[in-house]
Amino acid sequence: MSLDQPRLTPAKALPLRPHPASSLPEEYAIEADVEYGSGLLRVHYRLTAPPNSLRISGTTDSPKRRDGLWQHTCFELFIADAESTSYTELNFSPSGDWAAYRFTDYRTISDATPDCPPPGITTEFANDGLSLSATIAPEILPSNANWQIGLSCVLEHADGKLSYWALHHPAPRPDFHQRASFTLSCAH
Repeated sequence: MSLDQPRLTPAKALPLRPHPASSLPEEYAIEADVEYGSGLLRVHYRLTAPPNSLRISGTTDSPKRRDGLWQHTCFELFIADAESTSYTELNFSPSGDWAAYRFTDYRTISDATPDCPPPGITTEFANDGLSLSATIAPEILPSNANWQIGLSCVLEHADGKLSYWALHHPAPRPDFHQRASFTLSCAH
């Protein structure tokens, strides 16, 4: 599927960084980029990691909506209307499972879970990591023309420990819901 030229600031692959409390070898790297066009939003993540250093779910024939994805290797997108305190969180597992949550304010979950079509998730595995792309339909996107976007990732390491990655970590503890971590802007 071809999308219109992205109108994001900035519009290129950006590095996600581990939370400063994490101590990881330099072999890990995660980049993400976002495209918007024709009413669809596509996010792409590229994870590079030493072989067998992470627990990563393989793909499934019947991906479904599932809670708790963030407890394992999971890629995340936070998207908000720049003029509002509300935002949406989307989780994408390499298995193809996904989750969507709507919040009215910081960590205040809405009574209504977003009713939306599943995102189109594709995962490509390689010896040195994986690539995951997710295409989000317009039903889940804010209706306002100015968005703030946060990109993040949770990695589950072979020893079961988790590390937290994002474009920006504004707090002493990992917290992707902090609005200050929504560092990408999109005006369309």
